[in-house]
Amino acid sequence: MAEESIFAKKPKAEKPVETPAPATAPAPAAPKSGGKTGLIITIIILAAALIAAGVVLTIVLINQNNGKKDDDTTIVKDDKKDDKKDDKKDDKKDDKKGEDNPAIVSTDHVRGKRDSKVIVVEYADPQCPGCASVTPIVDEIYEEYGDKVAFVYRHYPLSYHKNAEAAVAAIEAAGNQGYFWEMLSAVFANQSDWEYESDEDDRTAAFVEIFEDIADDGDVDQFKTDLDDSSIADKIKADKKLGSDDNVSATPTILVNGKSITISGTRASLKQKIIDEIKDNL
Repeated sequence: MAEESIFAKKPKAEKPVETPAPATAPAPAAPKSGGKTGLIITIIILAAALIAAGVVLTIVLINQNNGKKDDDTTIVKDDKKDDKKDDKKDDKKDDKKGEDNPAIVSTDHVRGKRDSKVIVVEYADPQCPGCASVTPIVDEIYEEYGDKVAFVYRHYPLSYHKNAEAAVAAIEAAGNQGYFWEMLSAVFANQSDWEYESDEDDRTAAFVEIFEDIADDGDVDQFKTDLDDSSIADKIKADKKLGSDDNVSATPTILVNGKSITISGTRASLKQKIIDEIKDNL
């Protein structure tokens, strides 16, 4: 096969037949930024942000409430401490009152200024003639110094005075109705009406008559019932024990702040001795 010259004229090439390209579907349009999908995404983002903010706010509020509870608890504790302090203060005040009046006990009959620093104590037997003379003197001093001094009366019936305890029962029975001091004075003032009465019914009748005179609205039946009250014997026993502690050996005995006043001289001189001792202690 002859070689071809490169200068040789080449035959005209046939125009290739163009095969048409297959038809393709048009590409979808790109979504626009302002479409429905973008709006939904924006709403979701905002909702998530609100939820997160709510969670944070809730945590903050819980912490604040816990802090308040702690503060409230502290206040309650402090209040309890203050209450205890106040109770202790009140207890100390009560203790001081007891120390100021060591001669007064809960069962005592007291008139005048109960919390006074001066205390006049009288031990007496209602059947004792000397007591019938001295008790009115104490009454007079009470009228003068009742706003400054505490006056205490204690029963000290002597064993050889047979009607003394019955008289104490009458005084205490009247006292149950609020007439202690009136009955005490009346029993002494009317001593001769009952002191030697041997019949129990007649003696009781004498005390009932005295009670009716001093108690306009008194209950006589209750008075008679209270004459047999067993607690009266306990009161007498307690008063005598206090008398023993105060070295009482006779009636009447008058003490001013624990110091015994000598019962002697005239009525006026005895009254002055008691008053002088009161003034020395005021």
